[in-house]
Amino acid sequence: MAEAALKHFDLKNLQPREIALLVVAVLGVLGFGYYTFEFKARQKAIKEVKARLVEVEGNVSAVRQAIASPERTKAIEGEIEKNAEEISGVRAEIAAVKSRMQEKYVDILQQLKDEAVNNGAVMQSFKTSEKPVERGNLSYKEVSVIMKIQVEYDSLTNLVARLETIPALLSLESLEVLRKDEILPKVESRLSIRLYVL
Repeated sequence: MAEAALKHFDLKNLQPREIALLVVAVLGVLGFGYYTFEFKARQKAIKEVKARLVEVEGNVSAVRQAIASPERTKAIEGEIEKNAEEISGVRAEIAAVKSRMQEKYVDILQQLKDEAVNNGAVMQSFKTSEKPVERGNLSYKEVSVIMKIQVEYDSLTNLVARLETIPALLSLESLEVLRKDEILPKVESRLSIRLYVL
């Protein structure tokens, strides 16, 4: 009897009642999908736009009141000029920093080695490692350099001072100095330097 209740479902020969049920089911699914994914999202966006519009209207009325007086207008113009000068100064600094980051770090590493040798240092080891960094829309590499040298103390201070003249963006992270009797008047030094290159 259970077999008699089950009919073979044929899509080609649908009864009007089956077609109506199928249409109602499809419309129900489409309506639910539209409500869930389209209507609710649009209502939320409309509420956010209305809230933002109220905020902007408040800001516009405050600006209108502030601009109404000529003294206030001159003060605002002065602030705008001052801010424009500051912005151009910051842009110039950014350009200078970027230009210092443009040089190939292999050349910079060679300059570091050359500066050490020029200051009478005996290179014990020179290790580098690099890692890419992404900050906002700027991507660059941080190159860590650990340089162990034997050098006279005065020459070491000279070397550290000369780091500023290297055309690169770098920072001296640490400087360790160890005095050993067997290499006097030289000292054993470990410099940890970080380069920032594009």
